[in-house]
Amino acid sequence: TAEPTVGTYPAFEPDDYTYTLVVNCFCADGGVPIQVTVANGEVTDAVYAATRGGVKKGDPVEDYRRLTINDVIDAANDTKADQVDVVWPAGQDYPTSVHVDPDKRAMDEEVGYEVSDVTVA
Repeated sequence: TAEPTVGTYPAFEPDDYTYTLVVNCFCADGGVPIQVTVANGEVTDAVYAATRGGVKKGDPVEDYRRLTINDVIDAANDTKADQVDVVWPAGQDYPTSVHVDPDKRAMDEEVGYEVSDVTVA
């Protein structure tokens, strides 16, 4: 079986889970871990798991940070981006790291996602 490539990564099947998300970007809250709760495939809760970068632990995140693991996988499958780097350990149902550079000629628009502490309900 061929290794998945950009555009072919499979969806994360569980609909109910919690996980830690770190979004690395040129943004105020970049690098601050987020505790995400997903029920029926939708984010029901997402709060900062640390105090730094102008945010406080326990504060709710902005809507654009309320991401499911499948949202991260969608980024891994971005075939329009100039470069997509994915770390997806063999036998694991989700990537641990996705980095997207939409346009190599532009600066500061790259975004990375780190997924950890996944607990399926």
